[in-house]
Amino acid sequence: MVLATAGCQACQAAYAESKHEVFAAGDHPVTPKKAVKLDHTLDRYKPKNPVLETGATYMDSANTPAVRWFEKMDRFIVAAKITSQENIILNTPLNREVERVKRWSDTASDISKRYKSLAYKLKNMETPQGHPGLKEYCELTAEWYSDAAQVYEDMVTKRPPAKTVEDLDEQLDDVVQRSRALKETAKSLKAMDDELRNKYRVHYRKDQDALQRFIKGN
Repeated sequence: MVLATAGCQACQAAYAESKHEVFAAGDHPVTPKKAVKLDHTLDRYKPKNPVLETGATYMDSANTPAVRWFEKMDRFIVAAKITSQENIILNTPLNREVERVKRWSDTASDISKRYKSLAYKLKNMETPQGHPGLKEYCELTAEWYSDAAQVYEDMVTKRPPAKTVEDLDEQLDDVVQRSRALKETAKSLKAMDDELRNKYRVHYRKDQDALQRFIKGN
């Protein structure tokens, strides 16, 4: 149990290294637009309102095949994302308490299952014709979630106890390195997501759109 507890504690460190929600790796705030001092009748010169505007970085978009495709993908991702409660459990010190270790393991297992299911759904999503980049982006995102699911699964899978401290350190270092790689890949996927949404004039995911940024003062 001591080694299992030590493993989970290191897994917490790996989780902290990764912070690996795929769209959480680097936010891109909308730059506030400066007010234009013109005659108030010239409405077309007023700064754009993020609540009313459509398209990339705004609250809504025209009903196009690309928009419908992104919205479907977004629904899948939101349904599988790590909850606030799960975040708390994953980051709570274990203190060598059996109950906390079990709660941590159960949570990591649940996340792994959701991520595997999400990866399957993304791999089987149909892509609208005439939209270069969407299929590749979806496949890469599916691979990311599949890899993340595997990391969680490996952290809770029973294995023969390490014979030496060096063996244990090597096992845990592998988890940390894979988590860091996922974090870096997530940044690239976020950049790809931004590029494609701008290209096809698709709003951000609803919990990341301009309205939320506007409310938060970003």
